[in-house]
Amino acid sequence: MRRFTIATFAAAFTLIAGHPASPALAQGQPNFPGQSPPAMPDTSVSVEFKGGTVLQYIEALKKSGKAVNVVPSERAGKQQLSSISLSQVPVGVAVYAIQAAASSAGGAWRIDQIIPPGPRILGTTEAYAVDFFALGKRGEEVGVESYSLQKILRPDGKAGGVDAKVILTAIETGLKLQNEGMEQPPDLQFHADSGLLFIRGTSAEVRLVGSVVSRMSEDAGRRATASERKAREDAMRGLAVREAGLQVQLREMEFRDAVRSLEEAKQLSEKGMVGAGELSRIEVEVARARYNFERAKLGLERAQLSSVDPEQLSPPPTPDSAPSARGEEAPAESPRIPERSTKRPNPK
Repeated sequence: MRRFTIATFAAAFTLIAGHPASPALAQGQPNFPGQSPPAMPDTSVSVEFKGGTVLQYIEALKKSGKAVNVVPSERAGKQQLSSISLSQVPVGVAVYAIQAAASSAGGAWRIDQIIPPGPRILGTTEAYAVDFFALGKRGEEVGVESYSLQKILRPDGKAGGVDAKVILTAIETGLKLQNEGMEQPPDLQFHADSGLLFIRGTSAEVRLVGSVVSRMSEDAGRRATASERKAREDAMRGLAVREAGLQVQLREMEFRDAVRSLEEAKQLSEKGMVGAGELSRIEVEVARARYNFERAKLGLERAQLSSVDPEQLSPPPTPDSAPSARGEEAPAESPRIPERSTKRPNPK
């Protein structure tokens, strides 16, 4: 003969009568004559909340004296709620009131009852999990993207690029213009050690940040290229100045040597040991040496002028004050050329 347990009987009674069996029967717990069923806990709560964050609302529920178990996520706990007034409602209703009182329309709420595996035990307190998912314009879901700022911070591999604060200010300005009126702004986080910028936002916001980073990277690259080109040009101009200074030294030595030769020739001419033709030739050599010396000094001035920015130019120095390549000032006056003697040499 088949044996029917109390649970089986309760299930059969439910099917026949169309009414649910008592929780005690459903769990296989009989009620004997003279024994009252277990008391159900009173889980109703009352709360007068004047507004604040979700975390503050949960604390207000717990102060009602009832067992309230709500587990909010970090982002859900920070969301703002308007005022809530409830009187003698189940805990579940009080928890689901969070979504109705949420101040932000730029996101979606998820409130789930936490149900452990296995049969439920009578008298246990309910628990709920609360989460919030930020949405962008028109309910668009958000995502996370990263961008490297190294080319902007260190365009040539060294320090001296654009400051990170300037980059973030430019990005925030663009996002502010694009998201005017939005309640849920995107999240920006800069990791200084790696030079990475992380953004959490909509696809449009991510594209805007990528566009700003790309444009600033191109500008930084152009500035780095121009800086390298200027450095090379400055180095070439510096070499030109050095070369011109060496030319001045050489031409000065040649000129002084020519003047000295002319003086010796004049002394010999007075003694009749140098003819007039030889004296004239030496005088021409002196004139040519002086011309080369003056031309070298002009070349040094030209090289010095080309190595200075136009905004920093000062009146050009006079040829007599042009510095030599050794860092010394050139002689104030060129060596004096001795006057040609009019005394005719003694023919022998």
